[in-house]
Parts: sequence; structure tokens; C-alpha cells
Amino acid sequence: PGSGTTNTTANVSIGTGWESTQADVSITSLTENRTWITNPGFDGNDNGWTSSPYSTAGYSDVDAYWVDDGHGLFDDCVEVDINSDDSGAPYYYDAGDQAWYRQSVTVDRGDVVWSSFRFDYWADTVDDTHYGMTGSFRLYTNIEGVDVWREVFSDIGAEETWYSTGLTSIDPSTFGLPGDTTITMEVGLHSLASVGYAPNIHPRARFDNVEL
Repeated sequence: PGSGTTNTTANVSIGTGWESTQADVSITSLTENRTWITNPGFDGNDNGWTSSPYSTAGYSDVDAYWVDDGHGLFDDCVEVDINSDDSGAPYYYDAGDQAWYRQSVTVDRGDVVWSSFRFDYWADTVDDTHYGMTGSFRLYTNIEGVDVWREVFSDIGAEETWYSTGLTSIDPSTFGLPGDTTITMEVGLHSLASVGYAPNIHPRARFDNVEL
């Protein structure tokens, strides 16, 4: 589904030879199928999204940025990056550091009867000689404060390779509609342990086509 809203007009016909001054219509079981995320493909920019601020607190440098053609020619994406700020081995990382992209949208609708998300992801450790997809790091998706998807680096098949989550269902109780109409979705990279690496491992990840 797309993220736009379209309008349509429905005509109610009456019998041949009849005239009407008023028509009453009852609509039941009306549903809507769409993604509420704006700019899901990061086309040309990361407008509509908020990224984690650049930080050098603790052992790690945390960054997030838009990448031109990062998913292929004329296909942009965003990248999140956690790197040790040590100048020599061992290169330490902080537990709990997160680099992320986040979007909050207003959903002025009633109850959620079914929901899902999907996106493309890519991960890498910069030192390709000593490390593959390893280390104490994971990718995650958080919706309304709940981690609804996690993937540790060791479960990712290959580095610098694009994968898709596929259409993944979310428990409708995750959302507070209709009372709370603001829904926040976040995708990111999470450092799981305070640990040093020699040589430096430098994990990073990319995201694209994020839909909710």
C-alpha cells in the first residue's frame, strides 16, 4: 500500500422513473489499507524522519545519516553507525548505545484490526579481514516503545547484503488508538555489551523502504 490518501465518490442509483430529495446510506465494516510512514524509501533525502544526534559520549561515536545511492543506483537509503573512539587496541564500545532513525505520525482513525511492518536492511563490520557478521550488536524495530523485531549480527547471513523482513504482523494492542493518535516507529543499531575489540570492529547498518 501507498502512504497517500485518495478520495472517491460513490453514486447511489434509484429506480427508473423515481425522484428523490434525500438518500440515507449506512456504511459498515469500513477498513483502510495503507502505510502511514512518509518518505519510506528516503528518496532524495531523509525528510520526515528524525535521526539520533551525533554523540561522542563514553567509548563510542554514534551517528546516523542519509546515503545517496546507498541501496543501488538512484536508490537512496539511510545508514546508522557506531564506532569506538579509542585511538588504539582494544577498541571499546558501550552497552546500550543506539544509532537510529525515527518517525512519528498522526493516525486519526479508530481501532486497529490488523497491522504489520516491513523494510529492507543491510549490515556490516568495517574490518572485513578479521570479522564477518559477528560482535555484540543487533538491529531492531521499535513501535510505540515496544521492540517488535530484533536481529543479532550473528543471525544475519552475510555482510553488505540487502535482506527484507517481509510483511511481519504486529499485535494491534501495541497501538493506543483511538485515544492516542500519535504512533512512533524507530529502526536502528544497538550495542549490547561493554566490550573491547582488537582490531576495531566498527558496526554499521542501512535501512530502506520502511513501511508500517
